[in-house]
Amino acid sequence: MLEPAKGLTEILIYSDIFLIEKRVRYQILFSLKIQLN
Repeated sequence: MLEPAKGLTEILIYSDIFLIEKRVRYQILFSLKIQLN
């Protein structure tokens, strides 16, 4: 019973990290675009 739940939480954690990295990357690109203009 514990193993599938553990796998699900790991997937959720990894997807959260992926979303955070994506958001940070967009913020960096946006700030760079503002500085260039």
